[in-house]
Amino acid sequence: MLEFQNKFIEEASELIEGIESELISLESNPDDKLIIDKIFRVMHTLKGTASMFGFNSIESITHQLETIYDLIRDDQLKISEDIVNTTFDTIDLIKKILGTKNKLSKKDQKLFNEILNRINRISGIHEETEPLSPNKNNIEAWD
Repeated sequence: MLEFQNKFIEEASELIEGIESELISLESNPDDKLIIDKIFRVMHTLKGTASMFGFNSIESITHQLETIYDLIRDDQLKISEDIVNTTFDTIDLIKKILGTKNKLSKKDQKLFNEILNRINRISGIHEETEPLSPNKNNIEAWD
């Protein structure tokens, strides 16, 4: 299983590199449906593969971010600076999760919950999400 997780980390890192350049393009071309579709597909792919390999925190946050891009594709939301910045922040957090092989520090756990709440606010889910509980699959043990 470790071999497959390492392969996932490698492939997810490549997907993230691509999405970062798409986000930069999106800032200049906020109505470009092709870019929006590419970002949506990357989030969808990350969500599915993260779930398969036990990266529950990545699966959770990409699922919620995917919702935003689905709303944009359906013309229910427009690209904004807040959406782009939240997406960049999510990507940075995913990089940390991949770099630590799915172990979030207490500080990163707080950041995860803050970003998830921002995503939910943008997508219209106004409830605060329950903080992700510490467990061996997604966060270091809290002392």
